[in-house]
Amino acid sequence: MNQRTIVTWIVFAFFILSIASTIVLTWKVNGVILSGETVGNVSLIINNPCGNNVCGADENCPVDAGFCTDNKCYEPTCTNGCGEELVANGSTDEACTGSTGCAGGNCECDGAGTCVAGEAVPGGGAGGGGGGPSGGGGVPTEPKGIDVLEDRIKDVVKVNELLKQRLTVRNLGGKSVQVNVEVIGLEEIIRVLNPVFLLGAKDTQTIVFDILSEIPGVYTGQIIVKTQDQSISIPVVIEVETKQVLFDLSLDVKPKTVLPGEEITGHATLFNINEIGLVNVDVGYFIKDLENNLILEDSEVISIETQATLSKTFTLPEDIAFGEYVFIVQASYQGTVGTSSESFQVGRIEEPGARIPWWFILIILIILLLIGLFVLKTHKKISKVAKIQRRKLDKLRIDKRNIIGRTLRRQKILKKKEALEKAYRSGYIKREAFEEGVRELDGEMRKR
Repeated sequence: MNQRTIVTWIVFAFFILSIASTIVLTWKVNGVILSGETVGNVSLIINNPCGNNVCGADENCPVDAGFCTDNKCYEPTCTNGCGEELVANGSTDEACTGSTGCAGGNCECDGAGTCVAGEAVPGGGAGGGGGGPSGGGGVPTEPKGIDVLEDRIKDVVKVNELLKQRLTVRNLGGKSVQVNVEVIGLEEIIRVLNPVFLLGAKDTQTIVFDILSEIPGVYTGQIIVKTQDQSISIPVVIEVETKQVLFDLSLDVKPKTVLPGEEITGHATLFNINEIGLVNVDVGYFIKDLENNLILEDSEVISIETQATLSKTFTLPEDIAFGEYVFIVQASYQGTVGTSSESFQVGRIEEPGARIPWWFILIILIILLLIGLFVLKTHKKISKVAKIQRRKLDKLRIDKRNIIGRTLRRQKILKKKEALEKAYRSGYIKREAFEEGVRELDGEMRKR
């Protein structure tokens, strides 16, 4: 294999490795897009450390707003202590809806803290509606539809203890819309107090709902907030424990994203928080979807005195749908129940901001291609120049050999003539022989 072939193969290998590296990098960064619908993000908006139904003076906790006074056509808040905000004009709350809170029916708040009959406020409603469309018509790129500020809800409640919870809905558009709220999977636990309401242009409305369960366990579901043109799903996980809990649980699920047919493992730690000595505890493991359907389950009995570390691995069904699921661990002992849960994804989700645009990848590939072509063209030119130089060197070597040969032969003839002349002068040969010899040597020199 000559030098030119080696260099060509090196350039070709470099080009192929560059393209392969780009593809691998793109796959690593982008991952695989989740097929099917996903709901929510993985951030928790409602955190249980502040969910004790007590709103302190320095506490910022929407969960504990239910502790504060809830006046008609106002919604309580827990931001630096208890406060309240007005219910938007044309919206309702639990004390002003239907025939409750006003005389004449079709009760709704007027935006100033008063509950009035629907037919008493058409003028105000028309004025607000008129402002919305004009603004929307003036700005073609104005956002439309609704959004929900909370991404998900996860709460720990006690059996037979009522917990009030809230979601905040905003109307981004310039027209009033009717909003319907639906509960999936948790119909026996969650009761929405204002399931249907009119949301004015650019207005915000708080959806209030009660959480109450008579049976301990972990329940999963969704709250669907929808209009005629849009639907938003909010994942909900409710952990219901007995009033007395003898064992506390912590749970870590790995991996956080899996594919159908793969394994997922829950690592749990069980704490004996009441120091009741060595006892046998029933531990249940469950996987549920976001409609409270049980996918997998298992159980065991463990002996614990102070603390125990548990591990449970499930192999997911091959036909399980992509989406969000909940891994649940439940510890039961003499009528007391402690729970813990953690969400995971079936399927791979691209991370926001991590995906490389297709045009950027295309530009990189084009640059690599141009570099490869430039290197190949340069190598071709260098090879051509090298070939020409080799030919010149070969010619020079041949010329040098010819010159040296001619010089040696000339010197040899001159020595013969010198010897012939010396022999003639010494009288060893006659003049005729000398002249004949000189003619022959001159002829040989001319020939060469």
